[in-house]
Amino acid sequence: MKGAGEFRVVLVTAPNLKVARHLAQRALAAAPWTVRKIAIKTFKQAVFFGISFVLFGVVRANGAVMAPLIILVLTLLGIRFPLALLGLDRWQADAIWWSFPLSAAVAVLLAFVYYTMGGWRAARMISAPHGPGAAAAAPSTVE
Repeated sequence: MKGAGEFRVVLVTAPNLKVARHLAQRALAAAPWTVRKIAIKTFKQAVFFGISFVLFGVVRANGAVMAPLIILVLTLLGIRFPLALLGLDRWQADAIWWSFPLSAAVAVLLAFVYYTMGGWRAARMISAPHGPGAAAAAPSTVE
């Protein structure tokens, strides 16, 4: 089994990664400054969203789905939209792009708090029926 250091070397030296990096650099170099600013800001949002996606994925896999849903809706409607609207006068369109990483950062914070302190570990999936009539009550998946 390869160690983490060896994996990192393989990942960085992969030919397709070099091609992708080259194409991304060429595209950003040719793009106007506004597009580059948006790309930088949305990349920050993608990192935060990825972290919250992983944390909420673990929580949802255990059966607790309502808290992640509520947290994501609150960060969208309670932070992203109002922040964009409040900043429009001062920062114009940049306010919209700054609202993405800021609301995603709040979502990560709330996801981490719920992951560490929430009661999601006590949530249980619905179990299959047991007993003598369980086979007749359970729907058949084989036709």
